[in-house]
Amino acid sequence: MWDNYKTFTIPEAVHKQLEFSDLVVVRPATLNMKFSELVDLIENVSDGVVKNVSAYLEYSSIPDHLPKLEDDIREMPFIIDVLNRQQLNIWFSDGNTLGKLHFDPFDNFLCQISGQKQVLLFEPHDNTRLYEAHIPEAMLAYNHSTKQFTRKQLTESTSMVMSPVDIKKVDFKRFPKFASTFPLNCTLNEGDVLFMPSFWWHEVQSVPNRKEKRNLAVNYWYEPFLNKEFPCPTCKLDVNPKYRHLL
Repeated sequence: MWDNYKTFTIPEAVHKQLEFSDLVVVRPATLNMKFSELVDLIENVSDGVVKNVSAYLEYSSIPDHLPKLEDDIREMPFIIDVLNRQQLNIWFSDGNTLGKLHFDPFDNFLCQISGQKQVLLFEPHDNTRLYEAHIPEAMLAYNHSTKQFTRKQLTESTSMVMSPVDIKKVDFKRFPKFASTFPLNCTLNEGDVLFMPSFWWHEVQSVPNRKEKRNLAVNYWYEPFLNKEFPCPTCKLDVNPKYRHLL
């Protein structure tokens, strides 16, 4: 189904690492635009002027791209000078977005400002049940002339570590161990902050604010207190050597 499928081959060194080479993580098409244009696009999507599109500015660095906003955001005082901050990000969309099941190698404070997020969490202490693995990636493209999205290309990159399990429609024959997981369901309303330790699996469904019809959150990523090798479903978490002085 991809433009380059006839000529594309996964490098052998990469292919050896793929347990689920038949599955594909699809990266959304990207556009470069001014922030004001993004706001207009989100309003047009929310009002139904633009259909069959979801617009999302995701994990974009506030210090790099919107530095004036940093003065409006207060870092959690009890974590300052304890963990090493890596990134401060903005997540801004029409609110109809889904982040599929994955983990981040950071300690994460997710701060909900507008709209709502439904977060399903899975603990990381037996990742064989989540089938932790590299998944092949592909990119969508957007054609400005036809106003159509197309399947652009499969990529050689498999840097994305995901769970291959579709938790909304689980194939228990293929992924039987997933039946022994115990997810936590967390709803983030406006003003709520959720702490997600490093390597906790999460799937995030966003919901727009009823009045503004958009979703806005910021998050802090810190160098993790607990670290591990990945992808490695059987590897255990251990204290990051940079934080041993805190023990």
